[in-house]
Amino acid sequence: CLSCAHQEPSPAPPRATPPKVVEEQSAGAVSDSSNSNASNTSVSKAAIFHFAGTCSLYRVLPDNSLEVVNPPDAYTPEGLLGVVLLSHGKAARSILVYNKKKQQAFSMEITRDSVEIFEDHPFSYRVGASTELHHVIAFRSVADQVKFGVQVSIAKSMLWMGAEDQLVTQDIVAGKGRKVRKGDVVGVRFMAYSETERGVIGPMFDGNVAEGTTALAFTVGAEQVLAGLELGAVGMSQGGIRRLVVPPSLGYGAEGVADVVPPNSVLHVELTIETLGDSGPSPPAGKVEEEANNKDDNTNGSSTVSAEATVTPIFHYARVCTLFQQTSSGEWEMVVVPDAYTASGQLGLVVVSSGSVERKIVVYDKNKQAVVQTAVDAAETTCMLADAENAFLLTVQDKTYQIVLKNEAETCKFAVQLALARSAAAAMAPGANQVEPDLIVQDMIRGTGEVAEAGQVVKVRYQGWLEGEG
Repeated sequence: CLSCAHQEPSPAPPRATPPKVVEEQSAGAVSDSSNSNASNTSVSKAAIFHFAGTCSLYRVLPDNSLEVVNPPDAYTPEGLLGVVLLSHGKAARSILVYNKKKQQAFSMEITRDSVEIFEDHPFSYRVGASTELHHVIAFRSVADQVKFGVQVSIAKSMLWMGAEDQLVTQDIVAGKGRKVRKGDVVGVRFMAYSETERGVIGPMFDGNVAEGTTALAFTVGAEQVLAGLELGAVGMSQGGIRRLVVPPSLGYGAEGVADVVPPNSVLHVELTIETLGDSGPSPPAGKVEEEANNKDDNTNGSSTVSAEATVTPIFHYARVCTLFQQTSSGEWEMVVVPDAYTASGQLGLVVVSSGSVERKIVVYDKNKQAVVQTAVDAAETTCMLADAENAFLLTVQDKTYQIVLKNEAETCKFAVQLALARSAAAAMAPGANQVEPDLIVQDMIRGTGEVAEAGQVVKVRYQGWLEGEG
């Protein structure tokens, strides 16, 4: 499970018990260890403990070094303290750190910006007022770090009552490397829950953390997943874990999902970035060569895709692929060129148009030299889904190629652009405006089992769009 990524090497100390009586704090109030001898007083409403555990408390010094807070009567000589996240019958929730006599060492009310992951110390969060996060709470295991972070995310979400479009994020484990940005292809693991009532999480309704499941791959910004999931991934790093609280407008909305997610549900998602890949090579720079004097657009060789021309190209799809060519014996042989984008031989792949409705498929090297290119016509035989996983068969003159993409998400995205290119080609055909247009069918993913036939009853899921101008 995600919360068990690291094992505590030594036995955990006895868990501190929550204070039986807790002094209610005003917003932003903070007491450090100098006030730890203050006795607790009764409050009118019993506290609800959302998290209870043990931690070490540090004070952040002006030079950003850490000084341990070790008040009298700590649970261990090293300064281990009890910590709770609690509420008093209202939306606002607080953090309280205390010694074994239930005397306060630190307290604060949680606000939007008062808790953030602290990467310089294991299993830690930096906490305090939004303008100055002056303390660090360090747990003894990633399990407690995760549990505490989950409750912080809920506490923050309780503050946006009525602000329906605001996504709440709380980093739980910091990843490594660069951060996710729009256009990146990510592979994620997730667990998704819907609320049974405000601030109360129900059972998991979706996820891919079980053994044998695969990571969910999508391109950030391509609207391939829920908006809340897509927005929540931005800014994460590989290996990072983030908790999302997704309002209905960024989730399943007023419709919900029949028998799974009720209408207008707030969703809670725990998201892990498993893989983070580049969005692919940049589309060829400059202009696309217009072969005005060449009637045959099907070429195979070294013609450039970045030569000067009078029309700026439009790139409808731009990613990487691996290219194979079918030999005379029917075997597939990888096309290897000196200037591939990667050592494994990946090449650039674009669907491009330039000053006309017609679109081309171009496979090219990092010098923007075309390895294979062809115009897309209305027939599916030009480029069709192959039997191999995430692959398309490309026919150029008398040669057959296989374009293999990185994952299922890229396969679907490329297939969408093929369908649009074929539709555009059909509209250009002589006399097309005088006859009823043909139905364009483009396979994206091959199913399994028997093939549907006329007269059979089928159940389908679908999405439909109305085409705009162009």
